[in-house]
Amino acid sequence: MFNYNLNQNNANPNQNNYCGGYALAAVLNAVNNLQLNMPNPQNIYAAIQVNQAGLVGPNSQGLINGTQAGGTDICLPSSIAMTARQYRLTPTVLYGNPPFPAPVIQEELNRLQMQNIAVQQNNVALAQLLLARTENYFIVLVDNGQHWVAVEKLNNNFTVYDPGTGVITPNLQGLTYSSLVIALR
Repeated sequence: MFNYNLNQNNANPNQNNYCGGYALAAVLNAVNNLQLNMPNPQNIYAAIQVNQAGLVGPNSQGLINGTQAGGTDICLPSSIAMTARQYRLTPTVLYGNPPFPAPVIQEELNRLQMQNIAVQQNNVALAQLLLARTENYFIVLVDNGQHWVAVEKLNNNFTVYDPGTGVITPNLQGLTYSSLVIALR
C-alpha cells in the first residue's frame, strides 16, 4: 500500500520534472514496505537521470531539452525502466500511442531493446489494461505525456499516488492516460 505523500513541488526548485523519481520511489517504498526508511525521491530521480545522461538519441534529447523545468529534465520511460531494474524490479513497458513524436518513440523502443527490457504494445483503456496484468505496481504517463503517477492494484482496486500534489486517491478517475505504462514486478 502507498504510504507516501511527498509533493515534488515542495522540493527545490519547486517547478521541476521530479515526478518520475517520486513515482518510482513510491513504488519502491510500497514493494519493500520501507515505512521507516523511505527511498529519497530526489535520489531516485538522480539515478534515473544518470541512466538517461548521454544515452538517448538526438530526437529524445531534443524532447528533453524542450521540456526542462527549473533546470530539471523529464524522465524518459526507458530511463525509469532501467532504474527500476537496478532496484531489483522487473519492468515491462506497455505502450499504445504516446504523445511523443514517432522518432522519439523509435529511439525509446531501440533503447529498451538494447537493455533487454520487455516491451508490449497495447491499445486498450487504462483500467482494462491494468486489470489484465499480473503486476500490482505501475508508473503511468498522464497529462498528455507531461507527468508520471504511481498506481497500485490490489484486489482489482486501484490507488493512485500523484507526485505533483502528494495526494493518494482510491481510483483512476481524473487521470488523463497518455498510452504509456511501466508495469513493475
